[in-house]
Amino acid sequence: LFNHENKRWYRDESKWGENIVDFLEENSETYHSYYVWSLLQRLRRKFDEKNIILMDFHDKSTRGPEETLFCNIPNATEMCNAARSSKEENLNPSVNLDYFDLAYGAKKEGMVSMSGTKKTTKLLKAIEKYHNTNLTGAKFERVCASSTILERIWSMTLAADSKLNP
Repeated sequence: LFNHENKRWYRDESKWGENIVDFLEENSETYHSYYVWSLLQRLRRKFDEKNIILMDFHDKSTRGPEETLFCNIPNATEMCNAARSSKEENLNPSVNLDYFDLAYGAKKEGMVSMSGTKKTTKLLKAIEKYHNTNLTGAKFERVCASSTILERIWSMTLAADSKLNP
């Protein structure tokens, strides 16, 4: 949910001030409604069961989610063959958000302004340059969500897994 919400951060300036720990703390009472099992229940109310495909992204029996998806759709032979013959690549690579988190902290303290994509990108590059030049690129300490939040997420994960794989 956090990733989904924050992929829009360049377009929605109100989202520029959130990091995942803050997001989890602020939404801990409601994000269960977005979790896998709740989402599946909402889809089942709107769509026929045969039109819902639940995919396991860790399933190694296929070349990836594209093959699982396209090879389960009737009359999608060309797409299925293309998915099976394509090279495996990471279409959603991870992104280092360390410099964005630093900019977010500075914004929260009133030290910088983050307005507009070009200015924000320039600010992030300046922070990265300063870090690598003056601080020799030292590793950043990570802040984790509280144990209460992590336990809640773990419980939701276990509950969803037991419902999906009885």
